[in-house]
Amino acid sequence: MDAFERGQRRDLEGGRLLGGLGSSIGRLGGIAGGIGQGFGGLGNVMGQLGQRYGGLTAGDLNALYSAGTSRQNYNQAVLDAYRSNQMNPLKGALMPLTLGQQFLKGTPSVGNVQQYTQTYQPSPNPFLQGLGLSFAYGQPQGQPQA
Repeated sequence: MDAFERGQRRDLEGGRLLGGLGSSIGRLGGIAGGIGQGFGGLGNVMGQLGQRYGGLTAGDLNALYSAGTSRQNYNQAVLDAYRSNQMNPLKGALMPLTLGQQFLKGTPSVGNVQQYTQTYQPSPNPFLQGLGLSFAYGQPQGQPQA
């Protein structure tokens, strides 16, 4: 074998190796394409899952809200019952006074006292008092009489 034949063989072997490498890269590209297609399918599934979750959240939030409201009402009822039970000794001690108050409800003074304490009484204004006195006596204050 001379040098020319050996060069030709090397070129052929290099071409064969490059062809095998190209074929391997082509198969790798096909595998990468399959992976990309799988990710595309996964993206589609995730999009559908997001749509379904978006449709469920309003109902779920409403269910959680009603469950929380029911729980809060229950806890409030328990606290109200506890406080009522704590007040029972005081209610028992004040019962005779309550009965006495019921007898006094018919008297006119009890109603007046309640009305007096519940209404607002503004403080008197000295300017308006002087003006009222001047109109009552027909002579403005501070004016000398003739």
